[in-house]
Amino acid sequence: GGIHLVLQVMVQEAVGAETDNAVARVQADLQQGGFPARSVLKPDPKKPELIQVQGTPADRAGDVRNLLDSRYGAQYTIASEPNNNWTLTMKQTEVQSIEQRAVRQSIDTIGTRNNNLGVTAPPIPAYHLAANQILVELPGLDVLHLAREVLQSPPPPELHRVGRVPAPPRP
Repeated sequence: GGIHLVLQVMVQEAVGAETDNAVARVQADLQQGGFPARSVLKPDPKKPELIQVQGTPADRAGDVRNLLDSRYGAQYTIASEPNNNWTLTMKQTEVQSIEQRAVRQSIDTIGTRNNNLGVTAPPIPAYHLAANQILVELPGLDVLHLAREVLQSPPPPELHRVGRVPAPPRP
């Protein structure tokens, strides 16, 4: 017996956390470079990969561009906008890298919790039925609330149950 769960890893939150950090770094870098911006923010919560810089000095646009390109050009596409504004869009390769790290970290965290609680389980694979899902097998646990205790022992990962997978047939 046991339980098989498919868990969704909330990768958008990982991307959002990365851009939250980048917002603070961009603001500090502009300030240190002598190019104070009116605001540096993420304009749309549904698009965590976007950063908008508003109101940089008009007479220093080339210097602002150089600073943004040199410090953020590897991870972001940088576009100038009207009124001395800039948009930084996280490159798709960077988004995918963050998402993969989030899934890997979730797998490692759940594996460690299983091992620490004495639940012997096979390695936790990515579940390829849908993006950013992992399959957790908890042999010997037949009650869902026990599985939840195993998975949510402090600190809990950010996971959402998306389905139950029937146990594979026994040979």
